[in-house]
Amino acid sequence: MVKVSGCFVTGFEKVALQSCSSKGHLQQIWVEDARFAEEWKKLALPSMPDTTPEKLQNRAAERELFAYDEGRNARAWQKLEASTSQDQMILEVVLLGQFETIAPRVPEPMYLGFGHLNAYTHELILVDVLSSQPHAVR
Repeated sequence: MVKVSGCFVTGFEKVALQSCSSKGHLQQIWVEDARFAEEWKKLALPSMPDTTPEKLQNRAAERELFAYDEGRNARAWQKLEASTSQDQMILEVVLLGQFETIAPRVPEPMYLGFGHLNAYTHELILVDVLSSQPHAVR
């Protein structure tokens, strides 16, 4: 679990956190809704074998480090959505969440990554929004 500050950026197929001084998108962190992590657990069938290649399996990453709270999750996303109603709106935030990362490997990139099209090497499963304000463009 980490507390992290940066700029929350939304747009077409993008929900990410990045440095507020960043001009590029290379070091963005995908921001995941904890509700989706909770739903994935429900979809797992106990009798189905894991078809993930053995060298890509990471059982420790499947554990949430927080207790999912539907109300808290909804309030956190409401804070972000209320402030980012316009496409490409940038918001300075302090977020609390579970940070996950994966080192890119070849030749099996389709199993790696987070977010849209697995394009992100880092993910923050959002637990709470500790503060937020519009980003002042300098």
